Amino acid sequence: MEECFTFFRSFHEVLECLSNKSYRAVMSALSKYALDGEPPELKGAEKAIFLAIKPQLDASKRRRDEWNEHEDDRSEHARKAARARWEKGKADNAEPPMPADTQSVPDTAETMPDDAQRCYKEKEEEEFKDKDKDK
Repeated sequence: MEECFTFFRSFHEVLECLSNKSYRAVMSALSKYALDGEPPELKGAEKAIFLAIKPQLDASKRRRDEWNEHEDDRSEHARKAARARWEKGKADNAEPPMPADTQSVPDTAETMPDDAQRCYKEKEEEEFKDKDKDK
């Protein structure tokens, strides 16, 4: 027993062409078939219209059944994706780790090429001399 079924505009457009009596008969047959699985007892044009719509009702029911069948898988996938986003967010907001031994960080002059080291040391010496003169 189903709780709902898909009713397309094209169904309405076809049924609208019928007399009131035929419209009620086909709508009742469609509803009973889609909701309760009861095969209808129709004849003539009413049966032809029902048979034209029946494959779409069956396909919609299969899709709903497949969707419901895999609900646990989708829920688990969603939980894993949410957990991954949460962990990524925590990692993005974390402070970068500090070096364990800050004394081991090399002096800027030691990491420069020789010419640059010489120039850097000369500037340091000049600055030191200028500070001595100011005193």
